[in-house]
Amino acid sequence: MVLVFIDESGTVDLPDKVKIYLLNAILVQEEYFQILDLNMITIKEVLAYKYNLPNSDFELHASNLFSKEKGRSSLGKKLNLIECIDFFRSVLEYMCSNSEFEIIITAILKDKLLKPINIKYWAYSMLLERIEYSLKEKYHSRGILLKDTEGITKDKKTKELIKDIIYRGTKYVTFQKIVSAIYFMDSKLSEGIQLSDFTGYNIRRFLEMILYNQHYRDYTTKPLYKRFVSKKLRNYPKYISKGMKIFPDNDIPVN
Repeated sequence: MVLVFIDESGTVDLPDKVKIYLLNAILVQEEYFQILDLNMITIKEVLAYKYNLPNSDFELHASNLFSKEKGRSSLGKKLNLIECIDFFRSVLEYMCSNSEFEIIITAILKDKLLKPINIKYWAYSMLLERIEYSLKEKYHSRGILLKDTEGITKDKKTKELIKDIIYRGTKYVTFQKIVSAIYFMDSKLSEGIQLSDFTGYNIRRFLEMILYNQHYRDYTTKPLYKRFVSKKLRNYPKYISKGMKIFPDNDIPVN
């Protein structure tokens, strides 16, 4: 069995200052999950000691970590920006270097859409297609989807959308390997969802840098992406379309 941890980044709202809606999936074979879980516990303990945090039982949530509104205090202690950057970098470097997992993402460039579409439906359709391909071609195993809860109302809509895609299939895929359900849990209880959040945050900021010239004073995102995160993408180094699907523009030089 392959565990698939899904995280959303951005919104489907139009217009919106956040131009990219991104779905990030981390695929972990069950026999490697315990190692990933222990690695997350280890890096949390190391960072808790380094920054004298109250405890190591904190949630990794990138947007909260860097949020000025939350005072950069989501760890139980306020860190300055330099410390937050080092914290974020340390987690990604350690986890990408010591854990076995694969990343598949779909990114919708909302400002480039030529006509109205159901953004969430399209994003999930393209993500599930690539997860199905990976389960068939690489893992030869079934996969189960797990996602951070957004509350019963939103979770129910997401579950119905995913089941509809799996049962109907798409133009390119008949789904056989993905279990036709999605299970929701609080991200505070899931190291896999927290890792999906951190990797997804890095990927979205990288895309915002190269596509929209944003974050020009950010000297951490690109090196992290190039040296660590991108190497986890499905079919690296030729991951465009297979590990990273960008819609509607698929010819963007992001490698």
